[in-house]
Amino acid sequence: MIFFNPAGAPELACEQCGCRWFDRMTNTCYECGAEVTPQMQAEFEQALKDFQAGREGQREFPLSRWRERVGVRVDCCHIPLTLALSPQAGRGDKV
Repeated sequence: MIFFNPAGAPELACEQCGCRWFDRMTNTCYECGAEVTPQMQAEFEQALKDFQAGREGQREFPLSRWRERVGVRVDCCHIPLTLALSPQAGRGDKV
């Protein structure tokens, strides 16, 4: 069973009980032990591809815009700890 979370991303759930937790080692549901079939896996992978294709080029808040907004220059993807702990971070105030 595939359902969609509030962000619109697909999530796989057990066909038997609806549980969303699976044991990857045995490829079964944690709750009831039902097997995750190759067909279920293929359907879920297709749903993920469709979701990703629909989001291409549609970042809600690009990282570059975030950097400008908080007034911080960040190289690569390392964010200074002081920024992460700052109460003003993300409000448009310069930290």
